[in-house]
Amino acid sequence: MAQREPVRTEHPNTWSAAAPEGYVGFVLVSAGQAIGRDFDRRLGEIGLRLTEFSTLFFLAHAPGIAQAELARRVYVSPQAMAKVLPELERRGLVERQPAGPGLAIGARLTDSGIAALERARPIVEAANSPMGLGLTETECAELLRLLGRIETNAPSPSADDRPGPAVAGA
Repeated sequence: MAQREPVRTEHPNTWSAAAPEGYVGFVLVSAGQAIGRDFDRRLGEIGLRLTEFSTLFFLAHAPGIAQAELARRVYVSPQAMAKVLPELERRGLVERQPAGPGLAIGARLTDSGIAALERARPIVEAANSPMGLGLTETECAELLRLLGRIETNAPSPSADDRPGPAVAGA
């Protein structure tokens, strides 16, 4: 019987010089997830989830947007958006109208949806304030500039890419 090689339990030496905190992308994703969890918790106090808020936010800026494009903007799969919209409609926050065979279903905010966005405003503003982020106004402006540059230089997602979680303050 052939003898098996032992399983390595240590990381390769090539990774030993850099902890995860040394990788900008890792820290960026980690910070985004931490902010997203806190944002989701705060929104929960007014009966919204982050994905629901993001959906309402983008519908406020683009009423009637196609469901697939809405899903892309909210960073969820089209299948997830197919669950979010009916729930928001059931709660009276959006209304959807079929546009005809083969055409996208248009969704728009109701008065209750607009009111929900207004209830979320103080939460969004607090979560996005320099003080809420632990930054000075100058640092916040610089971070926004740098993040914009990263976003501009990031590769465009392909049609096969799966979107990630909604972003705080999106």
